Amino acid sequence: MKLTKKHILPAFAVIGLLTLGGLSAQAFNLGTNNLAAFTNFSQAEQTAIQKSFDIRQAAEVEADKVLAAAGLDKTKLHQAIMTYHQGEKSKFEASITAGDYKTFSDLVKGSPMAKGLTEENFNKLVEAHKLRQAGDMAGARKIMESVGFKGLGLGMGMMGGRGHRGFGGGAGMMDDDAK
Repeated sequence: MKLTKKHILPAFAVIGLLTLGGLSAQAFNLGTNNLAAFTNFSQAEQTAIQKSFDIRQAAEVEADKVLAAAGLDKTKLHQAIMTYHQGEKSKFEASITAGDYKTFSDLVKGSPMAKGLTEENFNKLVEAHKLRQAGDMAGARKIMESVGFKGLGLGMGMMGGRGHRGFGGGAGMMDDDAK
């Protein structure tokens, strides 16, 4: 079966819900009867916490059943998402390497990066990318900061990586700890 956007978008939604549910459960560090972290909470609060855990656990089981009925599992969804993101990253890198402003601007259309993107800024991104490839991280960083990015950005999670927010105003593609 060929996967289309019609198939992938619901999968993204399921993964998002499962991830949020899983992260919430991990954040509470709850086991079936483990409320030790919440001894300072009232009995009513502890009951609510336990109930929320039970609901998450039941929802995850139900979501797994829905995926299994469709011949899917979380691993397949994760692989599809990773493949998609790798393809997108490759497109971005190829447009920067080729100095192809049109393709790059089409790729970022509708994203925070589109705001403030000019051909001049793009050419600076290309220049910073070349410097980074040559090993001149400080030179690349200086250029990136001149167009409003903290850190290097390029090749380190660009577009879809952590911290990407667009041009200007001190917004950064990368967190300072990535320097």
